[in-house]
Amino acid sequence: PMRSAAAILAALASSTVAKNSTKRYEYNIVMVGDIHDDLAAVERLRRRLRKQSRAYQMLLCTGDLTSMRHSDAAGAAKPSSVTETNAYVRRAGKVAAALNDLAPLVYFVPGALDPLGLYDADPKRKFPPGYPRNAHGVVEAVTEGLWVAGWGGSTAPFEFTKSGTRRRANETAEHGWDGAWSQYPYDEREAARRQLPWRKRLLNLPAADAAILLTHAGPDGSGTTVVTGRDADSIERPGEVRARPLHAGSPALGELLAQKKAQARVVLHVHGRAHAAAGVARVGAALVVNPGSLRYTNTYASATLAELRTFEEDGPSRPSGNRARSS
Repeated sequence: PMRSAAAILAALASSTVAKNSTKRYEYNIVMVGDIHDDLAAVERLRRRLRKQSRAYQMLLCTGDLTSMRHSDAAGAAKPSSVTETNAYVRRAGKVAAALNDLAPLVYFVPGALDPLGLYDADPKRKFPPGYPRNAHGVVEAVTEGLWVAGWGGSTAPFEFTKSGTRRRANETAEHGWDGAWSQYPYDEREAARRQLPWRKRLLNLPAADAAILLTHAGPDGSGTTVVTGRDADSIERPGEVRARPLHAGSPALGELLAQKKAQARVVLHVHGRAHAAAGVARVGAALVVNPGSLRYTNTYASATLAELRTFEEDGPSRPSGNRARSS
């Protein structure tokens, strides 16, 4: 039977080791995103993971559980009809429940095509054991020395003209798909303003601790946020390269990840939004992963966070200050 995440992590924290010895702890993580109601894709992934010898302790989902279309938010989005919002909340709930069967601990953030109701949840709420956790606005301890910090939503993508001027990407009709890139539920200025308390909690974590950032939009400046192919949903169609790449990352998140305190704490930044930019990059020391779209690119990612702990005496484990690192 599958053990709860709490039981697994408690077992790690209470293990007994010999005096002055070093023990390696590993946290296996599976990363998915941009599912867009595709429950069949979740089921295919479940069957694939069950064939692997590796056990995953945590699943991170980068948002767009469903596919609710929104117009651009100016400042903060206005509520849609209650009936429509509740319908999409239920659809997102079905996807979250399906993901919950893939790992004992599941975190997700809402995406640009998720309903506003997923952004209105209280970040201080308590989740029952085994329930998918909405990480939007949350900075939460997973286990001793390891945190998850989540932020949902996306701001407007941009591109550079031939003269080097930055403009909104879907101001051109060159790529018809680009009209779907809405900013929701906040524009960039409003998102940066609302992030301030969340940023403060993240940047004030203990210096020796490690944090995982889970966001829908990625950090501007990372290659995992730049769409270079003409088809923004495909990573397989050859040849059709955009003359002007589409930059789908958030400048506010890029600025956050570049800060010295963030560089000292963030070991992994997982994001979605840009389906065809799926891959791995680095922003400074932080590893950035875009697992792609489970529905459209049929991709996911996995990582192992490893931590070495040194113990000075017999008894319960006590970390020596060595930080987790991804591999």
